[in-house]
Amino acid sequence: MDIVTNYTFQIIALGTALLASVAAPVGALSVYKGQSLIGDAIGHATFPGIVLAFMAFSTRSPAVLLVGAMAAAAVTFFAIRAANENTRVGLNANLAIFLSGFFGLGMVLKSFIQGNADYRGASQAGLETYIFGQAAYMLEDDVKLIALVAALSASLLFLFYKELKVFVFDAEYARAAGLPVRLLQVLLPFLTIAVIGIGIKGGRRDPHQLVPHHPVRRGEPVVGRFFARAFSERGIRHGRGACGRLCEHAGAGDVDAEHHPRGLCHRLFFHVLRQAGRVQKAWKEGRGMTDSLVVLALTAAACALPGVFLLLRSLSMMADAISHTVLLGIVLAFFLVRDLSSPWLLFGAALMGVVTVLLVELLGKTRTTKSDDAIGIVFPLLFSLAVILISKYAGNVHLDTDMVLMGEVVYAGLDTVPLFGHEVASSAVKMGAIFLVNAAFITLFYKELKLSTFDEENARLIGMATGAIFYGLMTLISLTTVAAFDAVGSILVISFFIAPAATALLFTKRLHHTLLLAVLIGVLASGVGYALALRFNASMAGMCALVNMAVYVVAVFVYPKGVITRRLKRMRRKARLKEELLIIHLGSHTAENPCSEENAVRDIAEHLHWSEREMERVSERLKEAGIVRRSGGYYLLTDKGEERYRALCEEYVI
Repeated sequence: MDIVTNYTFQIIALGTALLASVAAPVGALSVYKGQSLIGDAIGHATFPGIVLAFMAFSTRSPAVLLVGAMAAAAVTFFAIRAANENTRVGLNANLAIFLSGFFGLGMVLKSFIQGNADYRGASQAGLETYIFGQAAYMLEDDVKLIALVAALSASLLFLFYKELKVFVFDAEYARAAGLPVRLLQVLLPFLTIAVIGIGIKGGRRDPHQLVPHHPVRRGEPVVGRFFARAFSERGIRHGRGACGRLCEHAGAGDVDAEHHPRGLCHRLFFHVLRQAGRVQKAWKEGRGMTDSLVVLALTAAACALPGVFLLLRSLSMMADAISHTVLLGIVLAFFLVRDLSSPWLLFGAALMGVVTVLLVELLGKTRTTKSDDAIGIVFPLLFSLAVILISKYAGNVHLDTDMVLMGEVVYAGLDTVPLFGHEVASSAVKMGAIFLVNAAFITLFYKELKLSTFDEENARLIGMATGAIFYGLMTLISLTTVAAFDAVGSILVISFFIAPAATALLFTKRLHHTLLLAVLIGVLASGVGYALALRFNASMAGMCALVNMAVYVVAVFVYPKGVITRRLKRMRRKARLKEELLIIHLGSHTAENPCSEENAVRDIAEHLHWSEREMERVSERLKEAGIVRRSGGYYLLTDKGEERYRALCEEYVI
């Protein structure tokens, strides 16, 4: 019972209880609204907001960084809603694209700070704290902030309970009944963003721990950041991260940093120096850059193919779930084989991906839980279990969670294998093999995949093994996700699955065209992201995810039913309608009297209720087309104009 009277325990228990009490009702509204996974997207999108707040105000004040996080969350929410209203790819696809894109932006900004000496005074890096949280470090001030937001949220829920209830269950009826729908459309996301904001503030020690500690002079190549990370205090203290990888490549094996700190530092120093020669030589020869580009392109191509079917089956966020839960498969497999290079880790991860899908399917088939809700239940559970196992039993093992979640393709050149007499990055070989397997599976089962995707009931009735096809596809997605860890990390791999497929689907409705276009878009986006990452000395994986999102956003504006395209079509229709109106006006009055006052240059604009400028624009276009001519002070139709007038009379039955 001593723990109950412990002050720290009381603070943590009170803070988490308050956080749960405010998150539960807001989450219930999101579930009823069909937006169960919106919190996942918004939670990841706060990352760039925190970094931007630090860059803009040069302060580590938690309040300022919290405001930045909430601002980024608000931008993400309304961007997702706008994209969902203007496309047919579905809410889950938009969640996946903006989740990974904004998180990629955060990675880019973080790497920019890391490579900029102007931010030399920034505090210690630590993305683990941002992603996993540290509730054990919750302070009294955090509890006060949580209590304040909880009280505000509870008050708003109480005041607008009736309106929110009607709006959530029947928005059209709420609008017809005269309820403040616009206010409610802002209130619900405000509550969601507020809860996520205090979750970041209360569940982590300090938001400013996101800001890197080891700056590299701007303009230095990406390799500079590699060695900055290799010599980081965190890497030396824990024997993991880049240092752990270098030790493993150099044959140093696992080292217990707590018992042999000096030996570890010395061994790391000499191994880093040895690797430095290899890396610098590779980059001078251009091989390191080529390896990174090839790995990115192959990763994009391998992910784009199955990503199309995920999107068409409305399972876009399943990729997010699998990309998180496979970590548990890796951990469990490592506990069995005790070898980080064992292929059984890949098998364990793939198996856990299938288990995730199975659990989601089982929950989704119940009458009380939808598929999206099931994803929101299963993957946090399995991912949290993986984090607990790593922190509890694998503290001194080279299971670098930063690398698993965020990845860094710049390390691809350090691990090579001989292939046809050439040294090739093992990640490139791995992703190339995965691409061929995915392409072969889709080619062999194209008809079955197509029919079961668009009409599962019909496929089942004619005897197709739809279950086997589905779980085969999910197994390939699990394998692809694990193989992509070294390249882009599990969080950003979702961008490579969904963004190219969603972009392609905006421009074509044919499945085989969508598959080919998705691969092409993914490869081109990875190439552009790679070039921009080199140009701005930024994270390659993060830049590729950001480019994928940017390409999709541009597509939303310019595809055949896009925002800009629809506006241009409306403008053209409006201009054509005005031209036809002027032709009919001139034709009808010319038939009565060629010099009718209705056709007079000085009066015609008034008769049509147009401005003089508008009248001039329309008449000039018709004169250039040879339909209208000016005779003295009157507008008259040419012979071509007369023909057009008669055609319009027939068309409009005048």
